[in-house]
Parts: sequence; structure tokens; C-alpha cells
Amino acid sequence: MERILEAAKLILSANDETIKILQGNSVSQINTIERNSKSIKDPDPLSSMLSNIAMKYPITISTSSIKSYKIPQEYVMKSGDLRKYNRTPCKLETIDWYLNNSDDPKQEVKEVIQGMMSSGITRLNKIMTMSWKNLNYSVCRTQFTTMMIATNPLEIKIPRELKIPLLSKVLGIDNYIEYSDIPIDMIDMVKEKLLKNNSIPFRSLPNVIQYLGSELNEKYRFLPVLPGMNEDFLLVSHALVQPCYSAVEIGNFISKNHRENKVVTGVCISIIRIVNKMGINNIFEIVDSIKINKLKLTSYLNDTYENKFVKAVKAILHFPVTSRVEIGSTVFNPRIAKLRRTTQKTIGGVSFERIEGEEKVYFTNNNTKGYFTHQNQIVKVLKVSLCKPDTIKTIIPHIAVFCCMGFNNNRARTYSSLQQTMIRFWTENLNQFFGVNKQDLRAFLRNMESSGVGATIGMMEIVENVDYSEEIYSNLYFDYPYFKTKDNQIFMTLPRVSENNENDVSVDSDHECFLEFLHPDVKIIKLIRKLSYEIPLVKKMVTERRWFGDKANVLGHIPVRARSIAIKQAREACIKFSSGPFVSYMKMVSAYIFTGREPDQLSRKTITVIPYHDAKISFSFRAHDLVYTLLENNIGAMYYKKKMVITERSEITKPDKFFLGFSGEFELRAINNLISDVQHKPFSWLMFNSESIEEMKMYTTNIGGQNYVVRKNMNFAYEVSKTIDRCLLTREDCELQKDLKDILKRKREVDIDNMTEGSNESAKRMKRDLDSSS
Repeated sequence: MERILEAAKLILSANDETIKILQGNSVSQINTIERNSKSIKDPDPLSSMLSNIAMKYPITISTSSIKSYKIPQEYVMKSGDLRKYNRTPCKLETIDWYLNNSDDPKQEVKEVIQGMMSSGITRLNKIMTMSWKNLNYSVCRTQFTTMMIATNPLEIKIPRELKIPLLSKVLGIDNYIEYSDIPIDMIDMVKEKLLKNNSIPFRSLPNVIQYLGSELNEKYRFLPVLPGMNEDFLLVSHALVQPCYSAVEIGNFISKNHRENKVVTGVCISIIRIVNKMGINNIFEIVDSIKINKLKLTSYLNDTYENKFVKAVKAILHFPVTSRVEIGSTVFNPRIAKLRRTTQKTIGGVSFERIEGEEKVYFTNNNTKGYFTHQNQIVKVLKVSLCKPDTIKTIIPHIAVFCCMGFNNNRARTYSSLQQTMIRFWTENLNQFFGVNKQDLRAFLRNMESSGVGATIGMMEIVENVDYSEEIYSNLYFDYPYFKTKDNQIFMTLPRVSENNENDVSVDSDHECFLEFLHPDVKIIKLIRKLSYEIPLVKKMVTERRWFGDKANVLGHIPVRARSIAIKQAREACIKFSSGPFVSYMKMVSAYIFTGREPDQLSRKTITVIPYHDAKISFSFRAHDLVYTLLENNIGAMYYKKKMVITERSEITKPDKFFLGFSGEFELRAINNLISDVQHKPFSWLMFNSESIEEMKMYTTNIGGQNYVVRKNMNFAYEVSKTIDRCLLTREDCELQKDLKDILKRKREVDIDNMTEGSNESAKRMKRDLDSSS
């Protein structure tokens, strides 16, 4: 009311010219003014944006920038923006002028811009690389499903509780002692993906933390989408599909192939084989040790399409899983109910599960949705949303296979061939599913679109829409071979797996139970590296004729006909290179891993080269052998398939949290050049002779290309641990001293405030002392 009265007084006191201007101009943006004056959410943001863009001066620029960049006056408004300080409205053409006439930014600024806009640039590149010119549309009815979607999908899943410690670790603001146990793969991912442009030195630390925190937020939103739509196409889903039209071949965009990861699936199959063999006692420890491209397996599971193998591993790890079952292009989502599962066999000997009890199942095939209820092999109710006849011809055979119709009398030898055979059968005999003759079925399909909603045949009815959704289940418990819910209802069965799957070379693990499932090349390299740190033990085993326990199944990659020959040659090579004039511990170690299981009969045949997977091995270890070579030079490098396995200059890969040298008995000091009067020894020699080396004896060696002085010190490990303890204690003391200082400072401030007027000079003096001390 006061503002209205003040405005009325201003109008009454205005001169005649001002009144004429107000009376002669109409308020053309009254709707915009009304919207902006209300403290509610804009009901039509698109119209507001278009209205603002259509204005003569839709954007603003810093007033100081007009002079510094010498922007022509024709692009900017003569008066400033009354709503914002130091801002001047300008035309959209100002941006084009600036891009054409301004100086190129410095390289540092480019790096900052690229670092800040990297995610947006990635999304833009995805949109620009889509084949828009080949896209056609058709008028149709599209049915959406509201799902929670990550609008900022991450390549690695970071738990909420680790985000702040992770940022502290990456930015180096967590002091010098590691208090938070952050997985190294997460740190590497953040450094590589978010800090690859090195924008940190040019931005303030609070801005960096805010920027990284925003990039680590997946920003989940409930959006209307097609089930299974590719994350890349979610950016342009509004252009691909709408309630009244859809892009032709939209199935290509919602294909599961974008999230299929054959490497992850292969690892999951190996884990299921371990569960079949050993149970799940150590399965969490095994899974935690598995890495793909140096990232943990768990980082890939949530982003990998949930086939039956991936789903089983996620359920074992207590990850949330869906009830999704795929048959062909149809996705089924059965609802959990009190059912009983029995295992039966076909005439061909293939086992399959039959469900006893009534089950309700939802399904989707591209844009078509529906549900059915069945009891054993009998479908009682079937509801399908309005679709084309060809879609019905596709879905019905898949439903028949889901219900195991006609499985008993099939002679297929495998489960996959059983499914394919029955899909072909029901495609050719679709009328038998509905219990009608072929003429009636053809007439129904011919008139289905014109009949519309309400058309029926057999147990099937065409309906307007079906509310399809996927149910998420978590905390399933495993009762071999079943996964059960908390109500003790069977959720799924552990899938059958083949025994001959081979993992990719990018898969790695240090757990002995997973060693046999590694790629043959990775397996042999890891064994050579591992045994090179246990040379004294290997030499003792060779002397006692105790051969390698082949838990890794190295010999399984050698053909059966050559296996006994390989064992014989490997044992002879171990004996030869373990002592005498031909001693070579690296050669001994390399041959020792092939001395495993006892052959039925040691062959007398001789083969120069032994086939191993896709490589060949020669136990003569000649330098001209390019496949498997030991180069006899100063660095003693072992090569496998032209790739260095281990050398004197290789980094030591011990899993110690603190680097204690070769062991707790040696201390290291980096040097630039070798010392002439100090004897140089390879690290393998130092390890082998550690017990016989005198205390405080010094040598030089080379590790990872860096020269070191090595000194024998039996108390080195103890000294390191005590130093760490002292650092921790010092840090705790510093924090305690800081707390005491803050308490005393606050007390002095209170005392000063409570002083009387008579002691004013003392108060001022104490305040000066306080300010100078702080």
C-alpha cells in the first residue's frame, strides 16, 4: 500500500509532458509483466523464452566489457539495465561480432573452457554424429513409460559417502596421511575424465570443488521414455518420438547393443563357474579383485545390459536387479508370486523349468505393451495394446516359449536350439495358440487395425494401453541354485554356463581362485612376475623335484598331444638353469610354470616349439625366438610375444601400502649417477642373497629406470612404522593445539567485551595484541 501511495504522489507531481508520454504508449508486454510479478513457477517457459529472444535487446553484457572490447554502439542499448548493476542490454548479433573480432583466447583459457564444457561438448558431438538425413517418420500412437533416468550418466559409479573424500584426495587437500580408503580406480577416473585439461591452476578451489561435485552428480529425473532407450538418444528423444508420431526403425535406437559388454558378460560367466565349483564363501573377495582396464568390475555392472549372467552376479552381490527375461525381441517382467518350480527334461535330454501356480507377466516389444496370466503351459488372459498385425505374429511365439509350450516332445540337444525350434513352430502354427483355425486367425489380423480397441480372439483382447513397469528387487538371498526373495519366493535360477569361455586380455585379478579364468597371455605374464619375487623358493622346489601346482591350468592351453612333451622339456630346463654353468634364474622361473601335473607317461618325443594358445614356446630360450625370448644383456629382460614381462628395471608390484624397498630389510636412496666404488647388483640377486648380505652393506641397483643406493638394514620396516606413528601423533597434537588456541582466543574476546569503561585503554591494547597474534 505504501508503494502504491508513493507511485500516486509521483504521478501527481509529474509535469504535463510526462503524463502525455504515459498516456500515448501502451504496455505491450503486460502478460510477461504479470508472469514475472508472480512468485510461482513459469507455466509456459518456452513462450517466455521465445518472447525474450524476440526482443531487440534480449541479452546483457558487462558495461565495462563494452569499452574493453570496443564493441560498436549499434549493438548495445544506450541506457543500462535497471534491474542489474553494471549490465547493459545488447543484441544477439553482439555474440557474432565478438567471435569475429576478438583476440583468440590464450591456451590456458582454452583449457579451462574445454575442461568446464567437456561434458556438454561430448553430448553435442553425439548429436552431430547422428545420421539425421536418413531418418524417416511415421504417424502412430506411442506409449511412454515414466522411468528414473540419469541425465548425466557417469562412466564410474561413486557412492555418495565417498564423493567428498574423493575430491579431497584428487585435489590434494586431505593432508599427507591417507585416512580415507578411496579405491585407486576412482581417483584415476576422476583425474582422467574431469581434470584431463588441467584447469585447476586457473580457478579458485571452491569453484573447482563445486564443478567436480556437479560432474559427479548423475542427476536422476523421472522422464517419459521408451523402455531400454539408448542413453545417447535420450538427449534427442523429443525429436525421435512423440505421442502422435515416431521415427521409423525406432527399434534401432532402443537396441540393447549399446550397453552390451561382452567382456563383462564373460567375467560374470567365470564368476558363475566359480560359484558352481566353490560356492559363494569367498565370492565377494574374488569380485573385489577383478579389474577390467584397471577399473573394478563393480564399476561396470550397473552400466551393463542386464542379461541373465550379469543379473545373477548382481544378485549374488546384493545389487538391485529387475525381473526382466528376454526371449527374442520381447522383454518379459514376471511378478513374483507363490509358485513352485519343477525341473523336467525334453525327449532330447534338455532340462527346463516348469512353473506350477498362476503367474502374471508383463511384456513389451518396441512400442507394444501387454500382460498375460498363465498356469503352467496354459495362458488364461492376454491383454495387448493396439499394434500392427506383424507385432502380434512376433510376440505370440515368444509368449509360448516363455510358458514352455510343447517343450516335452522336442528333440533339440541344447536349450538355445530348443527355444529357436519352438519359436519357428509357433510362428508357423499361430492359430493353435488361440485355439482357432487359420482362416479365422487371418481374418482377425486383417481386420485388427480397423476393429481397434476391444477386438478379441481366443484369450487375447486388444486394449487402449497397458501400464508397463519394471520392478526392482534387492537383497535377494542365494540358496543354490535359486535366488529367493525375503518372502522365500523363488526369483530366478542360477543360469547354466559353458565351461570353455575365455576372458579378454583386459581382465585382470590377483586372486588365486580367478587365476585359471584369465586370458592365457595374461596368465603366463602374471605367473612369471609372481615367481620372479620367489626365486629362492622356486630354486628349492626344483632341487627337491617338487613341481608347480598348476592351479592356473596353464597346461590346459597346450594341446593334449604335446602336453607330456612340454612337461618333460620344462622340467629338464628347470634343472639345467637352476645350477651349474648354465644357471639363469629367470629361465628357471619361466620354465617352472609348465612343470605342473604329473603326466600319464613322459614322452620320449622331442618338439622344438610347443604350441601355447595362439603363441609358441621354446624351452631353449634362444635370443632369436621372437615369440618367447630371454635377452641375455645387462638388464636381463624377459619378453613374451614381443612384450616385456619383467626386467631388472621393472617396477616392483608388491601390494604394500608403504614402499619399503625390496622388503623390510633394505632401504633405498635415489641417485642420479651410479657410484663407481659401490658394487652394482640386479634386484633379483639382492632378493635371492638377502640373508647372506652383511648389515649396512651398500649396493647400487636400478628400478623403473631410476638408480638407487641400497643398504641392508634389518630395522628398516620398524623405523618406517615408527615414523608414521610420529606423523600421526604430530598431526593430532597440532589439531589439539589449534583447538586450544581457538578456545583461548574466544575467551579473551569475551573478557574484552565485558571490560568496563575505566579499562578502555587495556581493552584496546589487548585487541591489538590479539589481532597481531592471529
